[in-house]
Amino acid sequence: MKIFSEKGLTLIEVLATLTISFIIFGSIYGVFISVNKNYTGLTEKNNLSQEANIIITTIKKYYLANSEFILKYNEDKETVFIGKNDSEPLIALTDQNIKIEEFLACKEEITGMNKKKCEDEDKYENITTWEPLYLKITLSNKKGQKYNIDTMINKY
Repeated sequence: MKIFSEKGLTLIEVLATLTISFIIFGSIYGVFISVNKNYTGLTEKNNLSQEANIIITTIKKYYLANSEFILKYNEDKETVFIGKNDSEPLIALTDQNIKIEEFLACKEEITGMNKKKCEDEDKYENITTWEPLYLKITLSNKKGQKYNIDTMINKY
């Protein structure tokens, strides 16, 4: 008569199953972390792109609606303000999470040769709308991601 039954799992089989399970779950966890990181990065980049589009759209709206308006770049606050004239309060074009690292507004195309000229111009200036307005904007967020945009606004 047998006292011991041979049904069941041995300790080695249980350890092998656990090891394989940990490897599989670790791989799945790594994939989820990677996907989440990529999603967050793309979302932040998309937010910067949307913010740049809002800034350009607002400037274009002022450009098309007025014969002249004010653009003021405040380097300390890293934002741009816009308004119709000196007597009205200026409106900030960005929120607190987005910084404008570089903002150039010129009457001629911004290239490496004339970039210094645009930087030397007064940061608080009246923009007349009878000539094209060239813009170069660099936005950044708190995570250090950047978004550059070079564009021209013109009345046709």
